[in-house]
Amino acid sequence: MMFRTLITVAMAGLMYIAPVQADGSGRCEKKILSSAQLTNGGKQAARLLQELETKQIKLAVVGRVGSDISGKGLKYTHAGIVWKNTKTDKWQFTHMLNHCGKDTAAVYDEGLLKFFLDDPFSYDTSILTFHAAYEDAFRQQMVNKAYLAFADKNYSMIAYPFSTRFINSNQFILEVMASAEAKLRGLQISSRADAQVFLKENGFKGTKIRIYFLESLFGALFKENVSFSDHPKEEKEVGEYSFVSVRSLGQYARDRGIARELYEIPGIVRMSPQ
Repeated sequence: MMFRTLITVAMAGLMYIAPVQADGSGRCEKKILSSAQLTNGGKQAARLLQELETKQIKLAVVGRVGSDISGKGLKYTHAGIVWKNTKTDKWQFTHMLNHCGKDTAAVYDEGLLKFFLDDPFSYDTSILTFHAAYEDAFRQQMVNKAYLAFADKNYSMIAYPFSTRFINSNQFILEVMASAEAKLRGLQISSRADAQVFLKENGFKGTKIRIYFLESLFGALFKENVSFSDHPKEEKEVGEYSFVSVRSLGQYARDRGIARELYEIPGIVRMSPQ
């Protein structure tokens, strides 16, 4: 059964055998994927595909564990929007990727398998699904490419949620989520600034992490994709910085009553590299 599902993934145009591109964390290592990476990624992609089809999900926000951030009290590093493109009749991920650790990013459409091919720390996968009316509104934003209005290129891993100076991968999703919710209310949001006003008015709270002085100093000096300049003075003084995490996406959806389910698909057991 698993073999058949893997074939379905490949035949759906979801298999991508090529050097790995940057993910939300900014890594950009050009390397040929090992058979273990392809197998591990393929199995988790097949599990996700089966989940989407079995539960008749039209769109979901899916999180992955790109690196170990448990030291900051978090697990999932990066999220993407998975949805079925009716024009191609294929499932795809739309997500923002940082360009190789630089201070720029762009939005990409990729297959399910590619999402799991970046040699993640863990193959555990979080899934956030939505109530039908909101799911349809969100999906319409994808079909019409309205999400491109929120695809800023100026990237920082810890972008402040209420500033348009920078953006991170999860913040991009949050602002598209805000535009979909506004659409349900008969409102029009077509800019990042308007999305942030809506989010603030409706109680969004970013995840706060403590970053000590030396961490912030070395991050600002040596990492192009990390900036603290958009954060308010109050956060800098105490060393606690707000940003949009995968966790805060789920929390906001629950608080707003638009979430149907938020759960985890345990990762497959990793095959050792060959």
